[in-house]
Amino acid sequence: MRTLLLLLLFSAKLFAQGGNYIDSVKTLTNSKVDTIRFWAYSELAWVLKETDKENALIYSKKLHEEGKIKKLPKWEAQGLNDMAIIYIKSGDLKNAESSLLQSLAIRKKIGFKPDIASSLSKIGQIKLETSKYSEAVIYFLEALKIYEGLNNEAHIAYICNNVGQSYNNLKNYTMSKKYLARAYSINKKTNNKPGLAITYACMGNNFSDEKKNDSALYSLGEAAKLFKEIGSYGDYATTLNNMGHIYRANGEVKKSLDNYLQALEISKEVKDSSGICIFLNSSANAYIVLGRFNEAEKNLFEALAITEKLGQDETKLKLYNSLTILYIKKLDAEKASIYFDKYTSARDQIFSKEAAKEFTEAQTKFDVEKKDLQLAKNQAEFEIQKKQNLIKNAALIIGLFVTALIVAFSVLLFKRYKVSQLQKKLIEHQKQIVDEKQKEIIDSITYAKRLQQAILPPDSQIKTHLPNSFILYKPKDIVAGDFYWMEHINDLILFAAADCTGHGVPGAMVSVVCSNALNRAVKEFNILDPGKILDKVRELVVETFEKSEQEVKDGMDISLCCLNKKTNQLLWAGANNPLWIVRREIGDNRYETGSQISNLTSNVLLEYKADKQPIGKFADVKSFTTHQIQLQKNDELFIFTDGYADQFGGVKGKKFKTSNMKTLFNSIKNLPLEEQKIEVENAFENWRGDLEQVDDVCVIGVRV
Repeated sequence: MRTLLLLLLFSAKLFAQGGNYIDSVKTLTNSKVDTIRFWAYSELAWVLKETDKENALIYSKKLHEEGKIKKLPKWEAQGLNDMAIIYIKSGDLKNAESSLLQSLAIRKKIGFKPDIASSLSKIGQIKLETSKYSEAVIYFLEALKIYEGLNNEAHIAYICNNVGQSYNNLKNYTMSKKYLARAYSINKKTNNKPGLAITYACMGNNFSDEKKNDSALYSLGEAAKLFKEIGSYGDYATTLNNMGHIYRANGEVKKSLDNYLQALEISKEVKDSSGICIFLNSSANAYIVLGRFNEAEKNLFEALAITEKLGQDETKLKLYNSLTILYIKKLDAEKASIYFDKYTSARDQIFSKEAAKEFTEAQTKFDVEKKDLQLAKNQAEFEIQKKQNLIKNAALIIGLFVTALIVAFSVLLFKRYKVSQLQKKLIEHQKQIVDEKQKEIIDSITYAKRLQQAILPPDSQIKTHLPNSFILYKPKDIVAGDFYWMEHINDLILFAAADCTGHGVPGAMVSVVCSNALNRAVKEFNILDPGKILDKVRELVVETFEKSEQEVKDGMDISLCCLNKKTNQLLWAGANNPLWIVRREIGDNRYETGSQISNLTSNVLLEYKADKQPIGKFADVKSFTTHQIQLQKNDELFIFTDGYADQFGGVKGKKFKTSNMKTLFNSIKNLPLEEQKIEVENAFENWRGDLEQVDDVCVIGVRV
């Protein structure tokens, strides 16, 4: 307690005098009081980790060594922890992991849970950086369990970010989004800018992997702003680099190069050797595409020189690959061949190291098992000798009887063994058949997904005609019964959210029929009135299914809009699915025909109810009603299928319901559209929790 007071008094005096903080802390390294001196070592290691890594490492090693000599395990572990952080900043992940594992072992003996969780988290981070994603998840989840017990929301959010990123790399996007949604909610609630920056960055990576480039650029852009604002320049540079990759994928190579060079400049300023190599390689690849070969060559050799010092085999492999591509582009076959040989040699070397490690582990296991086997053998021989001595003088008839009994028993065992082996082979064969059939089914459905995606309008078309919009589309299975649709005729934009009977493969088959009917109604029959479009679509769908010898009553529910972009006049019709409009500050004349208004905070929500009949066979068929609505500036339209409201979840496992959707849509109206999409998806995932998704989900938001 006295030491803590001394430190507080020292800090207060220092800031009151406006002194140099680092120099002042250095004076404390000469203190005779261990706690003060050790605190100064750790503080200097932390403060200097970005700008003076060499001295930072010296102070952390002093802390470790003196803590060990003084038999103060807390400070010994802290020294190892500080060393690991500096190794991470220097790109030396091997030494970082070694230091952290030693620190974790000490901290587990001490039993102080926050420190244990901190070490687990950092080891998980290294596993993540070295592409050992499954191992990373194990360490992160162990840390998460501790932080949940401590009710530490900031660290829970941080770990959820890392788990989300790990699952992203494992291509498990469902689990990734679940943990990122939890992190986003906590960070947004607590205004935790560092945590929120990481969440945005991870979301951006998810969107990028799913080829949703506009959403990826938005999320990464928000992450970059926050990283820059909080001074996390290494993460800022990495985010710029990732944005560069997306620009390059979009064909905007010059824009991608600007991002790469900006990231490179930042890494050089903070002396991040690992980052410098990565960004030199990124910029070199952009230079190659632009035909600026000399600049590409210069960057690649500069990066290669750094990797030689750091011993980064995987980065060197990427550089050899880039050099091979460079010389192919330059038509220099000799150099291309040289670097391709270096690439294959480096690749084989990496494989050999991994194989050698696996062999060593296998050999160790074999030696242990061999030793155990020998002990068992010796014990068995001893027991046999003992029994032989006991029965040495026994009558021969007893010996013969025992022998006969053993032989009979052995034969019986052998027969049972043969039967069990036969059964085992049969089961294995059946399992193999089941696995093969399952793979065939999954492959077929995955290919069907590609076919179904062909009926969905591409993101580029949506952004061209509805730039202020978002679409949340979450199939329950690989393929879906829900789909969204768009067509444009001059100044008219037609768009819809549709829910076909069923989900999975049956729903997807119906969706193809219904989407085709919408296209025919507009393009072939030249119908632009939504109500009349739905009449014609019903006629076409029923006609299609009537060709079957069996009675097919499948069809769809739909909300269909026709927006005039010049006049902001909206024509709308619905089959079971409504239209909602969120509007701000509307006067007494706000009531529209057929609408029901709910007052929510400072906005009002206008609900236009659909005709209570589906597209398909129905007992009491009527013509669909077209509603004519004059929209106001900044009105926001929401159309959706029933999967969102019907999702079970929350504390009591109940449905989300439309009342909660109204509250949600009203609360996000003033947010940017991409952020609205994130909020809507996160609200769904948080509500769902660990429960299964019950139906396909499609939500469309459009601001005029």
